[in-house]
Amino acid sequence: MKTKILSAVITICIAITSFSQNSDADFIAQKIRIRYIPHPNTAPLEVIRIPVSQVLGSGYIFGTTSENGMNVCARFLKHLLRPVGRGADDGQPLLQQIIASTLRIMGDSVVVDIYKDDQVLNAYAKTQYLSDPNYGDDHIWPAAWRDDTGPAASGSSHTAHIQFGENFAGGYGITEMRRTFVHEMMHTQDFSDVRAHIWGRFRYGADGDHYGFELLPNAADAFGEGIANSMTYIYSRISRNETIRWFANNDYCVIEMPPTDALITSNHLPPRSEWVYTQVSSTDPPGAGLVSSNPTFRDYRVYRLAEMPSRFLMQNEQIIAMIGAEYALKVGMNHYFQALRSGNGRLFRVSTSAHARWFEALSNEAIPNGITMNDIRTTSRASMPYLYALALADYFTYYRSTTLNEFKAMFENSLSEDWANVYWTVGKDITRRAAPITLSRGRPPVLNVQQNIDAIAAALGVSTP
Repeated sequence: MKTKILSAVITICIAITSFSQNSDADFIAQKIRIRYIPHPNTAPLEVIRIPVSQVLGSGYIFGTTSENGMNVCARFLKHLLRPVGRGADDGQPLLQQIIASTLRIMGDSVVVDIYKDDQVLNAYAKTQYLSDPNYGDDHIWPAAWRDDTGPAASGSSHTAHIQFGENFAGGYGITEMRRTFVHEMMHTQDFSDVRAHIWGRFRYGADGDHYGFELLPNAADAFGEGIANSMTYIYSRISRNETIRWFANNDYCVIEMPPTDALITSNHLPPRSEWVYTQVSSTDPPGAGLVSSNPTFRDYRVYRLAEMPSRFLMQNEQIIAMIGAEYALKVGMNHYFQALRSGNGRLFRVSTSAHARWFEALSNEAIPNGITMNDIRTTSRASMPYLYALALADYFTYYRSTTLNEFKAMFENSLSEDWANVYWTVGKDITRRAAPITLSRGRPPVLNVQQNIDAIAAALGVSTP
């Protein structure tokens, strides 16, 4: 799901790099099926298939004499599918590269539903098209999902879905539409379990929303949103840098307070003691947190990032996204996508720690040819790029882990003993010497993140392709 943005608090951001593949637009065209819903509020049901040839042609996409009020969606489809060029309606190379590379993770097809949602969605639209009479938004909010990962699915169908509408595309603009689509496409290729069997409809918390600067109660959703954001950060340098500034300045994060005991009991949710806020507020510092003046956050409390224990910082989607993006930019895009592919193989319809499996895959993917796990366990060497992902996790949690057990807790105590022990006994000191963070009264100075990341990569012998 697209992360909701509140500019009054923090603007969620996104990022940019290049990863080249031949025939990206052709590959995308083979893998997506575009459908147009022109009047969601009124009968009869109508879903119009838009062939790729219609996007590539010289005529209109959503109508015969005009784009029928779908101008931004039309331009977006041209950027996604047309041959690359310099014109306003030509294909956009970075967009096509990242989308095609993401689709190649599993190669599964994606149905893209595009709504003309200029009017507020009524009960008919929510019931007949969205299959959710309680759908909480007035217009289509960008979202993506798979048919095969939920507990009720057979696992035999591997189609995924993305939905968005002209209201979002026109309201936020073409640039944000491209960034959002990159985010949503990663959701379609992600096999990780969102733990709906534990959290149900409260998987993002009691309010059903998630924010980029929130420490989510459900670690599984923090992971899913984090790797989706990592694609956007790879795509858009501007967004990545905005989030890096948020981290560098030890900015604010929010934590949702648990709902009432009655609601927890009736919905079979984890007990109050297991919610992030209960655990954070029970120690002083950081204590009960600050009350936000923004009424949207009346059920949240506000903290500085560096106040948080490391294991809870790993329940923030932007922290995860920065780790993924910086790994891809240093170790290489091919390695990052391969790690996601191999990690998926251990996640399909299994409720495990996606965090731990992801870090293991990132670490394994960075092992140089000829080096075995036994070599890594028994021999320290000058070049250890396989520790880079874990070093990023340590750095982007302000080195708040002071013991091996605290470090393991960042990965839900599921990271392999080999990787946890090697990093803690060898990589930790190298990383922290290369880019020290000194806390004064619990707060770090303003950090030069790029300089720090470069230093960590150099100390571990990471070679950028």
